[in-house]
Amino acid sequence: MSQENIDSLRRLVAAFSRRDFDNAVLGFAEDVELRPAVEGIDVDTLVRGRDELRRFWEQITETWETVTVEPKKVLEAPGERVVAFERWHVSGRDDLELDFELIGVYTFRDGLVARIDGFRDKAEALHAVGLSEQTVSQENVEIVRRWLAAMSAGPDQATVEEFWDADADYYPVRKFPEARPCHGLDAVLQFVTGYLDAYSRYEFAIRDVTAISDDRVLVRGNLRAVGRGSGMNLEGELYHCFWLRHGRFFREEDHLTGSGALHALGLKGATLHAVGLSE
Repeated sequence: MSQENIDSLRRLVAAFSRRDFDNAVLGFAEDVELRPAVEGIDVDTLVRGRDELRRFWEQITETWETVTVEPKKVLEAPGERVVAFERWHVSGRDDLELDFELIGVYTFRDGLVARIDGFRDKAEALHAVGLSEQTVSQENVEIVRRWLAAMSAGPDQATVEEFWDADADYYPVRKFPEARPCHGLDAVLQFVTGYLDAYSRYEFAIRDVTAISDDRVLVRGNLRAVGRGSGMNLEGELYHCFWLRHGRFFREEDHLTGSGALHALGLKGATLHAVGLSE
């Protein structure tokens, strides 16, 4: 049911951004309650029922030419709840444009949104549903570990679809056999299959898996491989950099050095020690 709730939420947000309030409001329970993230003189602090919810939407959008909401990240939470980290973009008729982020906690009941709690602070929103940034990061670490185990065993189409976003990008080490940038599930599967097939023996021993943030994970390990046919030995450190969205990879970069991996993850000038790893 949790994935159905996430899909439903995305449809509701898309309808709101189109100002299709007639259809959007149907995804909410008759007795829905909304506690907005932003309070002000002209903004109610508590909205009850579909009619009030629709009037609230009209109230906050009437002075703007466009109001669009994009869920940048969506998390499942206990109690039929979904946490959406939303990017709001509003533009006025006088060329005024604003971008800001809000967090919405959506509680579902029988497939409909029964309550919305708005937050401006990420930690506060996660705490409200019994999660923490550390919890979210640890979930990503476990996802990465499961993928690396599946990759060593030789993944199939279903496995790639389980772990990778449909629009994912993968950038393997350029010196490796058949290395090339990959976009999309088919390209990722094709490369990984060909890459593993190039070796008669392939071992990747994980040394560390570190959550750099709530959407980035760094893996350091030792690679040992023997080329199929050539018998050439390949041995050394290998770093995997993963970016995750909704529990799936939307980007991976592989690097031969720790400094290259950290730079790719936006930590230019950092050291392995600075992110909790021994040199």
